[in-house]
Amino acid sequence: SAPANFTLTMTNQPKLAAVLKWQTTTNATNYVFYKTNFATTNWTLLTNFNTPASATSPPVTVMISDPVAGPMRTYRVRVDTKH
Repeated sequence: SAPANFTLTMTNQPKLAAVLKWQTTTNATNYVFYKTNFATTNWTLLTNFNTPASATSPPVTVMISDPVAGPMRTYRVRVDTKH
């Protein structure tokens, strides 16, 4: 895994959501996990995707939005680079 420079902001446009943003590299697999209870050890996969090859030089900034519903979430991002 590589450093992700992760940020989280909240927005209410168009509806309340957590906006997660981090730096990745091209041809990497990105995973976003969450959990709703600090006491648990298990994380739930929110999404995963591959960063496509790009004309821009790494790092590449990616962003996802997670609509706020239910209990508060703690997030974790993992970036697996391909060697």
